[in-house]
Amino acid sequence: MKLKTPILLSIVLILSISACSPDQQNNPVEPGESADPTWQFQQQLRAAGKVILSNPAELSFSISGHVEELNVEQGDQVSEGDMLTKLDTSSLEQEVALRESDLAVAKANLARVMVGPSQGDFIQAENDLIAAESTRPLSVAQSTMQVADIASAQAYLEYLNTLPLPEDVNLAQAGVDRAERDVEAALARMERATLKSPISGDIIEILVNTFEYAGAGQTIIRVSDVNDLSVELEMDEIDVATINIGDNAKVTFEALPGGLVIGVVTRITPNTNNDDSKDFIVELKLLEIPIGLRWGMSAEATFD
Repeated sequence: MKLKTPILLSIVLILSISACSPDQQNNPVEPGESADPTWQFQQQLRAAGKVILSNPAELSFSISGHVEELNVEQGDQVSEGDMLTKLDTSSLEQEVALRESDLAVAKANLARVMVGPSQGDFIQAENDLIAAESTRPLSVAQSTMQVADIASAQAYLEYLNTLPLPEDVNLAQAGVDRAERDVEAALARMERATLKSPISGDIIEILVNTFEYAGAGQTIIRVSDVNDLSVELEMDEIDVATINIGDNAKVTFEALPGGLVIGVVTRITPNTNNDDSKDFIVELKLLEIPIGLRWGMSAEATFD
């Protein structure tokens, strides 16, 4: 019996220590949970990227020509409607002048038609009728001719009284309308030779110099609101499968230690820069812009 007593005391002591273990008391493991202390960290997805401009406007001419004026430099601030650059319009100005000349002729023709015959036209027609009626025929043939002359003079006088004819007025008016459309088209081409800023923002890039040729649709200037920023991430397809449009992420910036803002996923698209890549581009719209943040800075996003 003396030998069994120490053994029993040892067993009781071990059980007491196990029951009072701090790990067991403070961190109970629920059924279905992992006891791994790194579990919470493993649920966070991190991705690196950079700050980009959310909606940069790429400006181009809709017609081709040589750049005559360039009124801005990179970094300039502009307002909506400011004239940024202009093409050489010498040939367009000649076209406008020609179309305006055609319009003036068409309007003059319409005015002439609308006025109708002059008083002199009536006097002449009446004199012709009197002369025809006062002629004394000397033969049957002359008598027949006189009757024809009188009928012709009377018909012409009646015709003058019907002027202006509606169809003549309509035809002349159609000529004016056509000429006006030609002038408007020429002026529109002149207008398209001027490039104005569609937004208020900063000039972030200029891709053409004065006197260089600019093709229709070729990007000439990029302008953007530098306070409208997003973050662009490059993520592999496995990570992308776990996020959706509208998800939130915590975003930090290497250049701004301690700064943290929330970004919302607004775009998930394949990385088209590399056809063989399985990477995706994920864009986050920043809900606030920290002081000092600039586009091009590096960023890191954490998804819970």
